[in-house]
Amino acid sequence: MGWLERLMMGGHHGRGGYGGRHGGGHGSYDAPDWREAPPRPAAAPMTTCAQCQAAIALGAQYCQHCGASQKPTLCSGCGDSLAPQARFCARCGQERST
Repeated sequence: MGWLERLMMGGHHGRGGYGGRHGGGHGSYDAPDWREAPPRPAAAPMTTCAQCQAAIALGAQYCQHCGASQKPTLCSGCGDSLAPQARFCARCGQERST
């Protein structure tokens, strides 16, 4: 048997190498099945960037795609918080200062 066949078949005894028992059948260790994917972590809650509409993590302070700040700013007229994309304050109508 050639080296490639030994590698694919798990040795010269032909017991099968991938996903089989390690140590040539001695002992009681069962190798994990390589075909089973590990469990995926839960997806993080997402939101969209006000500037470029890219998906970003909820609570992110800056967009990782365009760098825009995601923190709300305060209205210079009434002190209410403004959304990052707002041009005018929804409470008092004051134009956003740049």
